[in-house]
Amino acid sequence: MSHIVPCQEYKVSQGSPIALSRESFTVRAIQNQIGNMYFLPISRQQDLHWKFSILAKTWEEETTYLSSIQDICMHPAYQKIIGMGDEAVPLILRELQKEKNHWFWALEAITGEDPVQTQNRGIIDKMAEDWILWGKRNRKF
Repeated sequence: MSHIVPCQEYKVSQGSPIALSRESFTVRAIQNQIGNMYFLPISRQQDLHWKFSILAKTWEEETTYLSSIQDICMHPAYQKIIGMGDEAVPLILRELQKEKNHWFWALEAITGEDPVQTQNRGIIDKMAEDWILWGKRNRKF
């Protein structure tokens, strides 16, 4: 059975006060936490790895069937990853090691460098290898 918390009163539409149970306050607190997590912009989240993985997964899922590199790289999630700056570089390189994907635009935008050898341009596996070597040489991961 619930216990009434007499010190907390709320006005109902007719203006008469009501008391709420402890469970009501627990539910309200949980709702507030969920609301804060939902409405808090992703750029303000604390965990960098979590933020990156959510954005990367969104980007991959929503661009899987796109053929235009420009459309793939202009996707909002991809752009947010670029906006993470230098902190995203090790995460992108690790992702590139696991699965070869179009991370090159982001890497170049963040680092200002392009270590891809001329003969490797357009060959995703080779381009990935060049970036991974660059990351190792520059102690990025």
